[in-house]
Amino acid sequence: MEAEGEGEGEAAAAGEGESEGGSSALEPALAHARSLLVIDGLLRAAEAQRGSGEDAAELIEEAAELAEHGLEGALAGELYERIEELEAAADDQGFAELHERLAAARAEATAADRLEAISLGLRAAGEHYAEAVTDGAVSDRTEYLEAFGIYEAVKAEADALAASDEAAVAEVGAEVRAQIEEAGAAFGGSAGEDITTPEASLLHAAAARVELSALSCADPMVHVIGGVLDSHEVAALREAIEALEFEDGRRTAGRYAKGVKSNEQAADTPAREAIFAKVRKALSANEVFTSVARPRKFARMLVSRYGPGMAYGTHVDDPIMKGSRTDMSFTLFLSETDSYEGGGLVMEDAIEERVIRLEPGDLVLYPTSALHRVEPVEQGTRVAVVGWVTSWVRSAERREVLHDLDVAARASSTARASRRPSIDCSRPRATSTGCGLPTEGISAAVRCGAAAPCFAFGDGYGSCRSQTIASSAAPSIQIPITAAAAMALRGRARDRAASRNSCMSGAGISRCASMIPSGTISRSSN
Repeated sequence: MEAEGEGEGEAAAAGEGESEGGSSALEPALAHARSLLVIDGLLRAAEAQRGSGEDAAELIEEAAELAEHGLEGALAGELYERIEELEAAADDQGFAELHERLAAARAEATAADRLEAISLGLRAAGEHYAEAVTDGAVSDRTEYLEAFGIYEAVKAEADALAASDEAAVAEVGAEVRAQIEEAGAAFGGSAGEDITTPEASLLHAAAARVELSALSCADPMVHVIGGVLDSHEVAALREAIEALEFEDGRRTAGRYAKGVKSNEQAADTPAREAIFAKVRKALSANEVFTSVARPRKFARMLVSRYGPGMAYGTHVDDPIMKGSRTDMSFTLFLSETDSYEGGGLVMEDAIEERVIRLEPGDLVLYPTSALHRVEPVEQGTRVAVVGWVTSWVRSAERREVLHDLDVAARASSTARASRRPSIDCSRPRATSTGCGLPTEGISAAVRCGAAAPCFAFGDGYGSCRSQTIASSAAPSIQIPITAAAAMALRGRARDRAASRNSCMSGAGISRCASMIPSGTISRSSN
């Protein structure tokens, strides 16, 4: 029954510069999803103003411009042409067909990206609304129409998620739809008459609640750490690995895992052990890795190699290896992403499967109990070092709390050093955030919306907010934090009270969960 990690495991049972539409701070897939939503919103606003002439024409023109410059590929040209045609005709059928086409394009994105695009759309609507409404009345009609149209598009997208065939997605979609509906009090129809609550904060609060709903669907304990090895270290390891002898990877797989495993592993030689020593040294010196994993020992490491046609089916890593408990598993990527096709590491969560392909030198760290697989390599060769860690802290929840405290301490230290009440997150840096998620320069595009040095709590879109989090054991700490993260802190702090009280004295700090991916992380087609 024993088996190990991405390299080995127990097989699972069968069946088991900114524009309106995006920003350079957003990953391409998310910026694309947001642009589609805003385009749809502009068209909905124009549709509501048909017959008013100037307002409708201006909105349609803005939608066409965003399609041309905010999207890429054939879709950009197609939508631009169809919107231009709509400007001439502006009939019911033309609007209906465009709404349908935009909805179909949005449906191609991952559920996580669609949820975050809804949140971003609500924030965009809130920004327009703040410019449009003064003293409870509409002072800028165009800004109001844009806010109203985007809000309507966001509702339609939530309805589409709620109608999903996937039960988990449908459940979250229905929850998000209810949260969005609460913000409707800010509007009085397309004309802005009889506004019940003229507050842009309703839209921003709804965005925060949507973020939190999305976070609750993702695995909070998967960490991607960028730059564990630099380019010279990666090149040296690859050169050393090329000289190793390889054998059938099934030699070390468990009885059931042998049936789903097809790869090669480096044979046990002094040269292989020298490679492992270098990896152990790099990981032991990495602050994020040690903060998350709290490594007592490295239970085992392997060098895995996948050639064309090789794969590793769905499995769970063995909890005991060579007599040692395995708490966390990791994959350290060594191959250039453009040197092979396929071969993604697929992680599963409550919503969907996601494929992780990282740049050489980057690492993904995840619970040993996580269900995962390696997709077939279609072309080229995929090489990685995989390993398992025995932590000083057996409880995953307690490890996360300790990591949260590290994040808070670093953020507080940075704030004191800069002598500012909040930390400027306008320039993301190539490092791992406190969520263990990369901010820049990592192809995976796994994100929690944070930008170092804001760690887990920056919003990642150019600003941070500070909120005091009280601790009964220490003075209050100023930590940059989003509204969604603030809500998560309160709820998760309560949920973790038992484990928190047994490992520390009353610090009410939790972490934000990961928003998974866009870019090279995508829904599995399997």
